[in-house]
Amino acid sequence: MSALAEEIQTAVNQATEPLRAQVAELAALLRASIKGNEAPFLTVHEVAEILSCSEKTVRRNYCQGQYNIKRSGGKILIPRAALL
Repeated sequence: MSALAEEIQTAVNQATEPLRAQVAELAALLRASIKGNEAPFLTVHEVAEILSCSEKTVRRNYCQGQYNIKRSGGKILIPRAALL
């Protein structure tokens, strides 16, 4: 492989590393969800982390009726299935 090709390959690997890490994380979440090892409801914070958005965005979405929520002890709980 030429020096230019190696340099390009290195640049591509560096540029795509964050995306590959995110895909791996989502795949792990999906596998765990399929196994049923995770809770059926998520907090606003957890949903924001999964969707890579702010908690304010999640709250705005449930205020607009995007999620059927439950409340428990003052916490807003969103069904995991609503994210699929």
